[in-house]
Amino acid sequence: MTTVTWKIKGSFFDRPRVQRSVDRAVRRELSRAGAFVRRTARSSIRPVGKRAKSKKKKGQRVGGLDPTISRPGQPPRMHTKGAKNIRTILFGYQPGPQSVVIGPVLFKSKNGVNVPQLLEHGGTGKVLATSRRKNRGGHATRRLTAARYKARPFMFPALQKEAPKFPNLFRNSIK
Repeated sequence: MTTVTWKIKGSFFDRPRVQRSVDRAVRRELSRAGAFVRRTARSSIRPVGKRAKSKKKKGQRVGGLDPTISRPGQPPRMHTKGAKNIRTILFGYQPGPQSVVIGPVLFKSKNGVNVPQLLEHGGTGKVLATSRRKNRGGHATRRLTAARYKARPFMFPALQKEAPKFPNLFRNSIK
């Protein structure tokens, strides 16, 4: 009499190998999604044009508005030369929850204002204002005053624009 033994576990997937492959694919595709949103957010912030700057110098205002400032609801404008400020929009992959964080870098501010959050959602922040009156020494005085900012979102619209591409990123990604 002959007996045949067969190990069932040997005919199943190699679990650690499959898990590594899935993790690698998720990391790669989430990083691509983060890069897409970052690129769209960066490109939505346009520099102030020369015409707007010259109109501001001449004192011309379009509808009572400063031509160098973006309108509420529109992405903010870039007022500096070069791409230093849009280069601070970054993304990073978090392996623990397997997610991507995308957004501008938060810099320390002297008056505690979270500028990226004010731009995205609006709100009240403190601004250093110079008064027209001069003190006894002949210098203009400065003080912190509250200023209201209207929302000029740029991250959420970028996410909405790129979100339809996300399902296709994961199609056939596990190899």
